[in-house]
Amino acid sequence: MHKTPDAAFDALESRQMLNAAFDLIGLSQLRADPAYAGLDGSGVTVAVLDTGLDRTHIKLASNYVAGRNIVTGTDDPVDREAHGTHVAGIIGSNDPEIGVAIGAGLVGVKVLGDNGSGTYTDIRDGLRWVYDNRTRYNIQVVNMSLGGGFYTSISQVSGDIILPEIRRLESAGITVVSAGGNSFKNHEYQNYGAPGIYSTLVVGATWKDGSASDIRWGDGAIDYTTGAGRITSFSQRMVASNTIFAPGALLRSTVPGNRYDNMGGTSQASPVVAGAVAILQEAAKQFGGRSLSPTEVREILTSTAATIFDGDDEDDNVNNTRVSYPRLDIYAAVREVRSRLTGSAPTPEPGGNEADANGTIAGAFLMNPSLDGSEALSASGRIGVDFGTAQVGASDVDMFKFTTASAGTVTIQVASNQTTPEDFDSYLRLFNTSGSALASNNDFGGSTFSQMSIALEPGTYYVGLSGAGNSTYDPAGSSGRTAGATGTYTITFSLSNSDPNGLFTGAVDVNFGTDLAPTTFPGLIGRDYGALVGTSDVDMYRIVAPDDGILIVDIDSPESSGYVDSYLRIFDDSGVQLAFDDDSEAPDETAIGSIVYDSVTGEAIGHTTDSYRSIAITRGQTYYVAISDYDNRAYDPSTLAGRATNGTGGFYDIFLKFRSVDADGSISS
Repeated sequence: MHKTPDAAFDALESRQMLNAAFDLIGLSQLRADPAYAGLDGSGVTVAVLDTGLDRTHIKLASNYVAGRNIVTGTDDPVDREAHGTHVAGIIGSNDPEIGVAIGAGLVGVKVLGDNGSGTYTDIRDGLRWVYDNRTRYNIQVVNMSLGGGFYTSISQVSGDIILPEIRRLESAGITVVSAGGNSFKNHEYQNYGAPGIYSTLVVGATWKDGSASDIRWGDGAIDYTTGAGRITSFSQRMVASNTIFAPGALLRSTVPGNRYDNMGGTSQASPVVAGAVAILQEAAKQFGGRSLSPTEVREILTSTAATIFDGDDEDDNVNNTRVSYPRLDIYAAVREVRSRLTGSAPTPEPGGNEADANGTIAGAFLMNPSLDGSEALSASGRIGVDFGTAQVGASDVDMFKFTTASAGTVTIQVASNQTTPEDFDSYLRLFNTSGSALASNNDFGGSTFSQMSIALEPGTYYVGLSGAGNSTYDPAGSSGRTAGATGTYTITFSLSNSDPNGLFTGAVDVNFGTDLAPTTFPGLIGRDYGALVGTSDVDMYRIVAPDDGILIVDIDSPESSGYVDSYLRIFDDSGVQLAFDDDSEAPDETAIGSIVYDSVTGEAIGHTTDSYRSIAITRGQTYYVAISDYDNRAYDPSTLAGRATNGTGGFYDIFLKFRSVDADGSISS
């Protein structure tokens, strides 16, 4: 059946037809263990991209943090379909019989309409909204109980516009959990829908118990009998590194109007996992003083999962895949987090009486997002005490992990903690991922606080902060630690780059919707992120081709003065120049004198010094569009050295359009 290009996503059908599901995943055991009983997702916010969220529901209101209606452009994620509210309840209802993470915050992002369907662009825009508001609301998890298609490899969806948004969220430390799909019948081979196949975790559904029988689903699948942990007949499934199963039938949860309903689907299994991720992140903060990366979350959940076999006891009418899959065990996962971040048998460090869990590379605080020159990252703490109460002593080290998105000078500065000032003589050390020391500093600028500035290439690094006197410790273990000064601090990380988006590594990501809507950015050769760069500035844009087609790049300068004499270059992902242009007008533009006009509207849109170029591109391949001043046209895109400074720079607008060779088809399908 043909679908319009921009209407290819549906909420995965809610399967109509207390909580044995929580027994099955180890949540009941976790809550009963005094060592973990307080873990409920507190301090972690989950964004629910769905049909909306009833923020007035008595079982959700206390956990509701914020909302956004992408469909209407308002802040009210009203849910008239019930799917999103049901999903949100499973994640974080304050009722322990319904919610997995009863203390987690909930952000409702309405990306699907009142009929349960939506568009690629709305989902993309919802993910962008989450990224832009991640710090404001402390969003660490995204749940998407939506999707479509039957994919066996990520390569089949390499041009999907949602994929780069998920990767950007993951790079900012956000775990994305998505449903695997409800249409296994008549597609009875290993496969998942999108965006599940390329999410951090893709979730298949099992039965929570054996209380149901002769259940017939909309896709024609039938479960003649059921049982705890059996894979549901409708669930799509595939052996993959991001696969995990969870109970998804039949679960009771919230629906609008202070009501409740029992539903089933991978839509219901996905929020079980999303809630578990919130608990896992809280556990990481409690036991290690840091958040887990999405990669760590995936590895821990899948490595500690129970094993289920598809076809041993399933009683249905589909062809089972006859392979094993991992099923969520949150109790085992939390215990693994504690073991990794504190050690199974922690021992006191010299000068203290508890282990220094965040004093090694393995337990480092994760600073998010990556440093790209647009913002500084800060954290506060105390040397001598971890997590507010754990007495480590004078040998305490606080280790921080950070990444640089582009080459530049990273400055790490230790200063007084204005909230609880107890200044001390600090010591800074910088390490690479192998634990080799790259730099160190004791006192800076007449202060006993430390500061260092060092040129770094894109990558991951670790910083150890300790008291002076404790400067030779092993960053990977407990050896070499000695007593040093103690006190409180604020540490700040910043990246100074003479041109932060002037190299491939710092390029600005551009995504096209399946409606092929053009994308426009205002630019200024001379400044990046508000900071002065100078006329040697180059602005790079990264594009992953959504399909075979034509990339159109049009540079306009509508300002009457202060505009740049632009020069356009296009590169492939190996840095090979594919095309360039100096002074060309687009086919729909007319030049009269030095002014360029829109041929249809007659509006003055630029000057004859603007650039234009179209080029054939290939699905899934990465391309870089670069804008510079004409006088800086011969720059080397791989280095900031040797760039010309004799131009004038100035303002411009870049107009990017993709024309598919299959303009009326669904790109991802």
